[in-house]
Amino acid sequence: MRRARLLLGLFAVACGDLDNLNQTVANVTVAPTVNFGGTHVGWSATASLVIRARGNGRTHIAGIRTDRDDLDIAAVSKTLNPGDTWRVRLTWTPTAVGPLEDLMIVTTDVVGAETWGVQLSGMARLQPDCEDNNPCTTDRFTGEICRHDPREGSCDDDNSCTTFDTCNGGSCVGVGRNCDDDNDCTLNLCDPANGCIFPKNPDICVDGDPCTADVCDPIGGCSNPEAQNGTPCGPFDCAVGHLCFFGRCEEIDIVTETEGLPCNDANSCTGPDVCGSGICIGGPATHTDPARAVSSPPTATFICSLTPTLCDLPYDLMATTTLWLPIHRMAA
Repeated sequence: MRRARLLLGLFAVACGDLDNLNQTVANVTVAPTVNFGGTHVGWSATASLVIRARGNGRTHIAGIRTDRDDLDIAAVSKTLNPGDTWRVRLTWTPTAVGPLEDLMIVTTDVVGAETWGVQLSGMARLQPDCEDNNPCTTDRFTGEICRHDPREGSCDDDNSCTTFDTCNGGSCVGVGRNCDDDNDCTLNLCDPANGCIFPKNPDICVDGDPCTADVCDPIGGCSNPEAQNGTPCGPFDCAVGHLCFFGRCEEIDIVTETEGLPCNDANSCTGPDVCGSGICIGGPATHTDPARAVSSPPTATFICSLTPTLCDLPYDLMATTTLWLPIHRMAA
């Protein structure tokens, strides 16, 4: 009989006759709606269904039903005395993102099959990602906000130059790694990505003579043998070069070898510059005044007067690879 009454109630709701279901009949008034507000998937929201008893006699609530698996009803039946108010605790724990739009049915055992439809509503949102990528915090979601509580213990600060990393006040702190290799010929350095590295020490065993090779041996110490013949030992230009021969720095004539090779006349407003007869000959003007027509470029002197700092740049001819290679082959 009760099953028949529930089916009749559901049929009435489906047909849009909700007003008839929410009528106050005999001794009971049932709230027509329950709103859970907003919550997050996997987290519970609670609300109360209010049922009030009226009249002179007792009323027995026979059932509170819903087909939803994500809704928990604290109690589904109770006998009410006149004037009683029953607040039924409902708990909704959504399993998917989206709105709650459903119906719950309340029935009594009063003759006449009194049935009420209660409209359920709410909104489920996706739980936020609370990961802060800090190994020294415990990240969690409270249902309302993200918390990042400091923790203790070991950690990894992603720095290969530290060891014994430990959490301290929410930060990962390590002790500096000892990278001493007990070798005077190397530098004791540390790369955060790769750890200890020991490159050659460029300042050790240096005797200041460009025609000696500065050699460091971890066991034998420093030595300074003669540099290989043809080793550069001084400046180069279009006329002369300086090369080591048998331990001495010699100035040699390279006018013929440099003829036509690129050089730099220390004037950035000309180019390309080439060696000729032992001097660096500047090329045509390479800059123009934006205020003048392209068909009538100004002279280099004019442009350099506007920007003198561009035309007084220092230059070392040894940096010109195309000049150095033939000289090296000649002197070897």
